[in-house]
Amino acid sequence: MPRVRLACLVVALCCSSVFVTAQQQAPAPGSVYTIPVAISGPNPALAVEEGLLFVPENRVKPGSRIISVHFLRLRGTSPGTRPPIFLLPGGPGGFWGREGLVAGPLRIEVDFLRESGRDVVIVNQRGNPAAPFAADMRWQVAPRKLDEASTDAAYRALIRDSVKEGLETWTKRGFDPSGYDILNTTDDVNDLRQAFGYQKIILRGGSFGSQWSFAFLKRYPQFVDRALMHGIEPLDYGYDSPAWLWAAIERVSKLASQDAKLQKDLPAEGLSGAVKAVLARLEAAPQRVTITDPRTNKDVVVTLGRLDFIQGLLYPFATSPFTENLVKWPRFVLEMFKGDYRFLAALRSEDRTATTLAGMLGLLIDNSLGITKGREAKLLAEPEQQWVGKVHPWYRDTRDLTTTPDVGDEFRADFDIQVPVVLLQGDVDFSTPFENALHAKRFLRNGRLVVVEGGGTHSVQQEIFKFAPEVKTALQRFLIVDLDAMPADLFAGLPERVKLPPPAFEALEGPSLYERWLASRRGGSR
Repeated sequence: MPRVRLACLVVALCCSSVFVTAQQQAPAPGSVYTIPVAISGPNPALAVEEGLLFVPENRVKPGSRIISVHFLRLRGTSPGTRPPIFLLPGGPGGFWGREGLVAGPLRIEVDFLRESGRDVVIVNQRGNPAAPFAADMRWQVAPRKLDEASTDAAYRALIRDSVKEGLETWTKRGFDPSGYDILNTTDDVNDLRQAFGYQKIILRGGSFGSQWSFAFLKRYPQFVDRALMHGIEPLDYGYDSPAWLWAAIERVSKLASQDAKLQKDLPAEGLSGAVKAVLARLEAAPQRVTITDPRTNKDVVVTLGRLDFIQGLLYPFATSPFTENLVKWPRFVLEMFKGDYRFLAALRSEDRTATTLAGMLGLLIDNSLGITKGREAKLLAEPEQQWVGKVHPWYRDTRDLTTTPDVGDEFRADFDIQVPVVLLQGDVDFSTPFENALHAKRFLRNGRLVVVEGGGTHSVQQEIFKFAPEVKTALQRFLIVDLDAMPADLFAGLPERVKLPPPAFEALEGPSLYERWLASRRGGSR
């Protein structure tokens, strides 16, 4: 395995990025370049290897140029050749860099995994703009008018124009967008496994990281020791079921109805009834809302329609931790139910004035995964689309444009998984519906599904770590035990259900969501 210091490459890479043509002198495919990095901060110091793995941009095209895949490796304390843990980010497009190892959710996760004594390898996705020296692959988009409500037709035209222009731009710059698909991305993981000489690996991933893990399990089952996943997304489940998304809203509505702080503000039909009422109002008459532009301190008018609410419905606090989204979500709905649309107007004003759309990498990978015709027909018939929106227009309106090849129904099909697997799933997760995990459980021949009741964060393991330490201990045991030791019960201590304390929902008191948004954009406290 070729190994030199990454620092030696900086001069060569800084002018041309880490992407090199076949005509240039490129590192051999499978080459790994690393530098040691010391992580210090409020937590104990960590010694980390940061590196790049060099791979073909498109393995099915002879002469394809060589690109790099970023990774971080933390060496374990156990000697020998025990399978390492490969930690796969979500997204697609999620990135975990060295800064995340100082403190926060990634550091908590890595400390948990390192208790196993195994090597922990964080593998980022190819083409990620956050990786060192990588290009910032984004879709450019024209700003939209503030005084016109969003419509399905206008949104479709917008994203199609953006994707066409983006593909043309990046192709002219020498990129091959067709190489940023699920198969090449999965093969990157196997190439890094081979480069480090690991016989088998343990897969750890959530959301798209779980889908990425399923792809590896299907493509390379012989190299998997076991898997631990959360936010479950099987291969044919990249398109969310409107019925299952609405079921998650109904479960949150039930939790909210039991919260004494919210009861006086809830309609008789509960929080889900408030969602329906707001949608009906916006469909009957778009709302013209006056807010202050924090950049100019001048008032602007934002017109909101039904689609504007739907596009912000599930994750109005997208830049906040998932727990914060859950505890503020009832207030987001109830403020509008009571007639205050300013926070939604603020969110839509930011979206409409943006000039880029993140997610080029995500769209290329997700459109390569696609969906089976049978499942798509089922989703398109679900009446809950009227409340949560049409089935993934982001994908359905662009899949004829993106050049990543569709993997086909055979790859997407369900398959039996023989290796030990633990699935963690919250039942009020808005990103990957709870029912996804129920479906995946059917194909585990040696597995356990742990359902977290009231688990509303997409990173549900964080809630387990905080509220169910005995389950955390059982998960650590699952990762520590060597399979050749033939444990009597690999899943000992892992219950089928964990009940969390009720969420600490925010009441309709104090500064509004809009007032806090305005203060934060002006540099004040949030």
